[in-house]
Amino acid sequence: MKRILLVDDEAIVRDSVSEWLRDEGYFVVCAESGEKAIELSLTEAFEVAVIDLRMPGIDGIETMKRLKNAYPQLKAIIITAYGSIENAVLAMKSGADDFLAKPFTMDKLVRAIFETSVPVSLPLEKSERQCLYSKLGIVSYRLCTINHACGNCEFAQTVLDMTQEVSNRPLPSDLTMRENKKPM
Repeated sequence: MKRILLVDDEAIVRDSVSEWLRDEGYFVVCAESGEKAIELSLTEAFEVAVIDLRMPGIDGIETMKRLKNAYPQLKAIIITAYGSIENAVLAMKSGADDFLAKPFTMDKLVRAIFETSVPVSLPLEKSERQCLYSKLGIVSYRLCTINHACGNCEFAQTVLDMTQEVSNRPLPSDLTMRENKKPM
């Protein structure tokens, strides 16, 4: 059973999301602040933290950084009612594994929790994957899934098709790529 730390200053969000997650089979512990989340992490181990971006006291980004600093294997999902591209980029650059704008469906949250736990099918280090994604022209994939809630827009499907195709075969060397280029 996956252990989830849910951090949100709004009681209604904590109550409803924790109930949903428990119904899905997760063990959930709630914290009403970043300070409380850090305190709980001293005595309990968690696999995923779902953290509100804007909270009084320690905000979500700082909470996530402190939790990940203490527990690097912890996966973090930032949730917020302020779902701008700037906030998404800030969260991802700060170490978030995913970003969800409120309101979100339970399916999206469960999917995000699942996806943070599943290793990427490409047998590459994170920096190598990012380089590959850049070469394929899909550097905005995560922002696309944030802005296109369904994740099924043409752009997202193209990205998924490309990464699936690439993950099923070894990467060509730069030399091979240069040899196979056709003149325009």
